[in-house]
Amino acid sequence: MFDGDQTNLFWTFVSAVAGWMVLMLVLLFTIEMWSIELYFIVSFHGLLAARLLFAPTDRVPTWWRLVNWVVYAGFVILGYIIVPHSIELVV
Repeated sequence: MFDGDQTNLFWTFVSAVAGWMVLMLVLLFTIEMWSIELYFIVSFHGLLAARLLFAPTDRVPTWWRLVNWVVYAGFVILGYIIVPHSIELVV
């Protein structure tokens, strides 16, 4: 499924995203601002940043296509979180 370089890039990407998510979880609890919505938003921003940093340059591996689908789903969830709050502000 992966060749050697792609496997290393995949695990580096997963480690970076997981590290960001753990760091944000600890930070949100530390500053007493924990909510599932806020945690999703900061975690999703970390995923987007990691996606920019680790984008493959030569060819698109299979795992990268799956990351893209996770990002698309994340945008749908983000819209589900943001739209009701936006409507509350307008009304």
